[in-house]
Amino acid sequence: MRLKALFITALLATTAAFVACEKEDDDDDFEEVSGICADAYKHIDDAQLDAFCGAAYAYRCLDEKPLSSQQVQAVCAQYDDLKEPGVAACGYCK
Repeated sequence: MRLKALFITALLATTAAFVACEKEDDDDDFEEVSGICADAYKHIDDAQLDAFCGAAYAYRCLDEKPLSSQQVQAVCAQYDDLKEPGVAACGYCK
């Protein structure tokens, strides 16, 4: 029983430390995010591309995630895979 309580306490402490570090890292990236989010989102004519670029906008500007976040990288990769040559890159993926 004591070992179980010790394990749970250690797990909670580790989780709390990880969350605190993650929160601190996000604060450092706010300047990077605020510059690209100065204007409102501009929709793209292609519905599929608009969905992925819109998701990148939401992650970066509404959730204040950095470009390096896993969520942003995933939707930007999908955008890049779908876009045809000559189509502009999503501004929130730069």
